[in-house]
Amino acid sequence: METTRRNFILGAAGGTLGGLGAANAESAQARGANENLPGVVVIPERKVPVLAEADVLVCGGGPAGITAACIAARHGAKV
Repeated sequence: METTRRNFILGAAGGTLGGLGAANAESAQARGANENLPGVVVIPERKVPVLAEADVLVCGGGPAGITAACIAARHGAKV
Protein backbone atom coordinates (compact mmCIF):
# COMPACT_ATOMS: atom_id res chain seq x y z
CA MET A 1 0.00 0.00 0.00
CA GLU A 2 1.33 3.42 -0.94
CA THR A 3 1.96 5.72 2.00
CA THR A 4 0.35 9.12 1.52
CA ARG A 5 0.27 12.04 3.89
CA ARG A 6 -3.38 11.35 4.66
CA ASN A 7 -2.71 7.68 5.49
CA PHE A 8 0.24 8.67 7.65
CA ILE A 9 -1.81 11.24 9.58
CA LEU A 10 -4.72 8.83 10.04
CA GLY A 11 -2.38 6.07 11.21
CA ALA A 12 -0.54 8.34 13.63
CA ALA A 13 -3.78 9.71 15.08
CA GLY A 14 -5.28 6.22 15.38
CA GLY A 15 -2.22 4.91 17.17
CA THR A 16 -2.23 7.82 19.60
CA LEU A 17 -5.94 7.54 20.33
CA GLY A 18 -5.67 3.77 20.71
CA GLY A 19 -2.89 4.19 23.24
CA LEU A 20 -4.94 6.69 25.21
CA GLY A 21 -7.91 4.32 25.22
CA ALA A 22 -5.77 1.47 26.51
CA ALA A 23 -4.34 3.70 29.26
CA ASN A 24 -7.84 4.78 30.31
CA ALA A 25 -9.06 1.17 30.35
CA GLU A 26 -6.14 0.13 32.56
CA SER A 27 -6.70 3.01 34.98
CA ALA A 28 -10.44 2.21 35.15
CA GLN A 29 -9.65 -1.44 35.81
CA ALA A 30 -7.16 -0.46 38.51
CA ARG A 31 -9.81 1.67 40.23
CA GLY A 32 -12.19 -1.28 40.40
CA ALA A 33 -14.58 -0.82 43.31
CA ASN A 34 -13.33 2.71 44.06
CA GLU A 35 -16.00 4.18 41.76
CA ASN A 36 -18.47 4.37 44.65
CA LEU A 37 -16.20 6.64 46.70
CA PRO A 38 -17.19 10.26 47.38
CA GLY A 39 -15.79 12.73 44.88
CA VAL A 40 -16.22 10.39 41.90
CA VAL A 41 -18.69 11.32 39.17
CA VAL A 42 -19.96 8.57 36.86
CA ILE A 43 -21.41 9.84 33.58
CA PRO A 44 -23.72 7.33 31.89
CA GLU A 45 -23.32 6.46 28.22
CA ARG A 46 -25.34 8.65 25.87
CA LYS A 47 -25.82 9.23 22.16
CA VAL A 48 -24.19 12.38 20.81
CA PRO A 49 -25.04 13.61 17.31
CA VAL A 50 -22.19 14.01 14.83
CA LEU A 51 -22.48 17.49 13.29
CA ALA A 52 -19.51 17.34 10.90
CA GLU A 53 -16.65 15.10 9.79
CA ALA A 54 -13.12 16.21 8.95
CA ASP A 55 -9.66 14.75 8.40
CA VAL A 56 -8.04 17.55 10.45
CA LEU A 57 -9.65 19.53 13.27
CA VAL A 58 -7.94 22.81 14.13
CA CYS A 59 -8.82 24.27 17.52
CA GLY A 60 -7.95 27.95 17.63
CA GLY A 61 -8.07 30.83 15.19
CA GLY A 62 -4.75 32.43 16.02
CA PRO A 63 -1.77 32.60 13.68
CA ALA A 64 -0.78 28.97 14.32
CA GLY A 65 -4.34 27.65 13.89
CA ILE A 66 -4.92 29.56 10.65
CA THR A 67 -1.58 28.36 9.27
CA ALA A 68 -2.32 24.75 10.25
CA ALA A 69 -5.75 24.87 8.59
CA CYS A 70 -4.39 26.43 5.38
CA ILE A 71 -1.55 23.94 5.05
CA ALA A 72 -3.77 20.94 5.79
CA ALA A 73 -6.27 22.13 3.17
CA ARG A 74 -3.50 22.66 0.61
CA HIS A 75 -2.43 19.05 1.12
CA GLY A 76 -5.92 17.78 0.43
CA ALA A 77 -7.22 17.15 3.93
CA LYS A 78 -10.82 18.01 4.76
CA VAL A 79 -10.42 20.68 7.46
